[in-house]
Amino acid sequence: MKKEIIFALLAGSLLGFASTSFIWYKNQQKKSSPPQASSQEPSGSPSNGPSPTSDLSSQTVKLKISSPQPDELFSKDQITLEGITDPENSIVIVTDSDSYFILPDEKGNFETELELQGGLNQINISATNPAGQIQTETILVTFSTAKI
Repeated sequence: MKKEIIFALLAGSLLGFASTSFIWYKNQQKKSSPPQASSQEPSGSPSNGPSPTSDLSSQTVKLKISSPQPDELFSKDQITLEGITDPENSIVIVTDSDSYFILPDEKGNFETELELQGGLNQINISATNPAGQIQTETILVTFSTAKI
């Protein structure tokens, strides 16, 4: 029992540190990037399109998991997690036994191999956009070690 509590505290601390470090890094990267050129429009003229200072915090974070399906049963301990998000987002995956940090490809697709533990496995997938908004999906899958 003590081992599980210590492991949970350690895993939670590691995930918190990784998330905080990533957000700090993205904020530093945003601060050090040169300002974008904005076109000067005469006052009173209508604006066509989004303003150069559009608020990133109003965007929603897209996250769709295509595989595995919730409550799916597996007879192998290795599975492939696949999904789609926005290309500029980052993905953090936390399972009962491990944590993963991955980046999607230029179209927003991502995939990674996960190792399951015998029995019920909870998989938490979080996508974070450059504004720091997070969308999380949780999937429960089962790895059966029973020979059928």
